[in-house]
Amino acid sequence: MCHKPEIVSIAAAFLFVFSISFSQDTSQNSSGSFSEIFAATTEKYGINQQLANGAYFEDIYRGAKGHPYLLEDQFTRGTVTFYGKEYQDVSLKYDLYGQQLLIAHQEDDMVFTTVLTKELTAAFSIHGLCFRKLALIEDEPSFYQVVAEEEALRCYYAWYRTRHESIGDNENRLYSFTEDQQRRYLAVDREVFRYFNNWTFVRIFDRSLRGAIRSHLRQNDLKIQKATDEQVREVIRFITQLIHPYDL
Repeated sequence: MCHKPEIVSIAAAFLFVFSISFSQDTSQNSSGSFSEIFAATTEKYGINQQLANGAYFEDIYRGAKGHPYLLEDQFTRGTVTFYGKEYQDVSLKYDLYGQQLLIAHQEDDMVFTTVLTKELTAAFSIHGLCFRKLALIEDEPSFYQVVAEEEALRCYYAWYRTRHESIGDNENRLYSFTEDQQRRYLAVDREVFRYFNNWTFVRIFDRSLRGAIRSHLRQNDLKIQKATDEQVREVIRFITQLIHPYDL
């Protein structure tokens, strides 16, 4: 499960549209500045003004072959940890190509979509998958699916889609997207390793553990790159017990 700080009612979810244009200048703003602007805007203008100033989403890939979103091209109910609070039962889409989280709003008869400010979004859950913003391998934090987390061994997936571009007969740009893809990582203590198959997975560990891990994968007929999340969690638990046999 994602970390769950203070939970507020869904009515407060309209505060998400605080994803305003100053997000481009985040590197020049401290968290204190965000707090001051957020509080002042709410006090002076209320929710409606924040909606008007939101970073509205424009679908530039309408008509493309495929789509850039996680699993399906439709909004799904989920949760978001935004500005230190968790908001439940929110209508979300995760744009894998743009690596941005979209939220659908409905106020009276108006329906619109905004983009959440990444700097203020700590975690979210969608399609039963839990994502958290981590500085895993990049200088800048990114969203990773949290698959398994033991004390000294953790598994994360970076989801993505690739965009292809071509020029049509009328000189218009034509876009297409690949299916969902993942980069799979193991964090062992403070080191992070990417794995691709059973061989690269097993070689992450100490030589004294490799035989037992290789046998476990074979006995369960597992190809780690195709294993389900629950199968991966079981493997992580098995390896954790090998490393720390008296901790479980």
